[in-house]
Amino acid sequence: MTKGKQSFIISPVADKYKKRKSIGFDAVDKYETVMKTEPNIPAYTTRAKERICHCLSKNQQSTEAIKLCTEVLQLERDNVNVLKARAEAYLLEEQYEEAIRDYEAAKEYSDNDQEVLEGLERAQRMLKQSQKRDYYKILGVKRNARKQEIVKAYRKLAMQWHPDNFQDEEEKKKAEKKFIDIAAAKEVLTDPELILILS
Repeated sequence: MTKGKQSFIISPVADKYKKRKSIGFDAVDKYETVMKTEPNIPAYTTRAKERICHCLSKNQQSTEAIKLCTEVLQLERDNVNVLKARAEAYLLEEQYEEAIRDYEAAKEYSDNDQEVLEGLERAQRMLKQSQKRDYYKILGVKRNARKQEIVKAYRKLAMQWHPDNFQDEEEKKKAEKKFIDIAAAKEVLTDPELILILS
């Protein structure tokens, strides 16, 4: 076997190892070990899931974080740490209303938590910014793009983000939102009267 082929074979394993060593994955491994070692002690498994949720959120694995945090919150709806972690994951997914809801719930249970207050303020600010749509940015075209370029960019993105291309419910929800934004951007940017309003 040549050296080039050997590195090609080893690289997927090395990549997986690097990924596991990224932020928090040593901790995730340890928490998973706790759950395997003590599966019949709910307090241990719930605390382990809480910490894994936090690590996933910090590691920007938002879809997985949202799922696990939701699972924990079904058992402990007043768990402030999990509410904060899920709110951060929602922010990564640009689901600002959901993030605000989680931060507000966390605030009810812990109204003096500075992290909650700052997170809530940040989520509200991000929601406000997101409502100011940059249709050119959504389609990835320059402001002086012609109608033909706009339609081409729309078709490409519409195929990429069509909700039928996604099986996972969270991903499908994100794709639906993106698909609606893409369609709205095309609609506005190909209508001469609406473009005048934007200018």
